[in-house]
Amino acid sequence: MLLMFLITGLRDVSIGIDTESYMMEYHYMTSDARREPLFVLSISLMKSINASDNTWLMFVSFLIYLPYTYAIVKYSKVPVMSALLFMVSSSLFFLDGMNGIRQWIASGFALLAFILRSRGNLVKSLACVLLAVGFHLSSIIILPFLFVKGIKLDKIVAYGIVVVSAMIGFMLSNMDISSFTDDYVALVSGYGGYGSEKLMSYSNLGYLENTTNWKYYLLCILPISAICISSYYNHPLNAEAAEKKRRMIFKIKPDNWYLYTIFIIAIPLLNIASTAIAYGHRLAFAFITTQLICMPEAYARGSKKQRSVINIVVFYFLLFFIYYVIKNNGARIGSVVPYKFFFE
Repeated sequence: MLLMFLITGLRDVSIGIDTESYMMEYHYMTSDARREPLFVLSISLMKSINASDNTWLMFVSFLIYLPYTYAIVKYSKVPVMSALLFMVSSSLFFLDGMNGIRQWIASGFALLAFILRSRGNLVKSLACVLLAVGFHLSSIIILPFLFVKGIKLDKIVAYGIVVVSAMIGFMLSNMDISSFTDDYVALVSGYGGYGSEKLMSYSNLGYLENTTNWKYYLLCILPISAICISSYYNHPLNAEAAEKKRRMIFKIKPDNWYLYTIFIIAIPLLNIASTAIAYGHRLAFAFITTQLICMPEAYARGSKKQRSVINIVVFYFLLFFIYYVIKNNGARIGSVVPYKFFFE
């Protein structure tokens, strides 16, 4: 995590889709700007000490990695696997973290909110939600899900949600939805024609225009669905209840069921929204962070066979990461690779 933090923080301002626009905000934003309050505060704080562009980038990178690192070190059963997933997962936590700032800071606090809620600490969980919303308003979407702790999905139901949503995502990926997505971007962004430009710039990923998105489907939807199923394979049922219902005993603590439930909820959001609407994948981003805790726990508690399944999925992620970097595929990666330090 330290190495990824340094790479993110020491990057040149030309690295990342939105970095330069954020630098403009850093230089010209005022304290009464119409942005989330904690983001404005972070800028005001850095400007008060006359921080350079790269000092500010290092500071916001610290804000991104602080909650993630704390969550992994304190709560992951296999911290090394969590850190590896952070780097190579098709959710692109590491690489895409250099494209955005606000939502990536918020997503780390969202993960902490889910973890703390799973351990019964609602007050601290709500505090983390407030921190997340303070950096990105979209994080408010997670608030209702703090109150579904009692929901326990049957294994077959969970698998069905993943498989059906993946099928729907595939069908949507082959539909002509460009006019809808253009109108959607214009509506939510307020930039009008900017929507078409963004859709075209991301079209080789396939999830923002009417392209057959084989790349996105094979490199994101399928592996994330697989990681969810392989995690849920070591189902976090209460041992006593499982023994009565299915004569199956699982070692995962009952309170961790909640994180797996959130992970399952994230899958249809990712599989369907990401192929149906522009930037739809961002709706799932706060939820999909739970993979960093669920997957290592399933690995730690699982049998040899279960670990083998998880190893295959992680290896698939690693191949995806290598392919994406070498091929320099898509605007999200093309803005990061080739990489450049600020002092070069």
